[in-house]
Amino acid sequence: MKLHRFFAILMMIVLGASFFVACGDINGGVSGNSGDNGSGTNDNGTNVTITETSISIWITSYPDKVYYQLNEIFDPTGLVLSAVITEKYSDGTEKNITEEIAYPNENIT
Repeated sequence: MKLHRFFAILMMIVLGASFFVACGDINGGVSGNSGDNGSGTNDNGTNVTITETSISIWITSYPDKVYYQLNEIFDPTGLVLSAVITEKYSDGTEKNITEEIAYPNENIT
């Protein structure tokens, strides 16, 4: 039962991370105006629109502590999540834009 709670908490973290990533500005592979809904030119200079953005998140390393007593606070020490964000364009090409994403360097409030 305790292990089930751990995985439930872990899924909330993964889903929360995917929501955080999805809410960011992920039009990194297309240059254009900010209000153009993902249209512009790709790296080859072709006019394209973003047809799909996929986000993959997985657990690279599990947390050090995996067993908890009732009312203990989750300790994420050792937990490492990895993510890859890919855009697909109207011309059939796709691009991994993970490295182009900007994340805030501040405490989450």
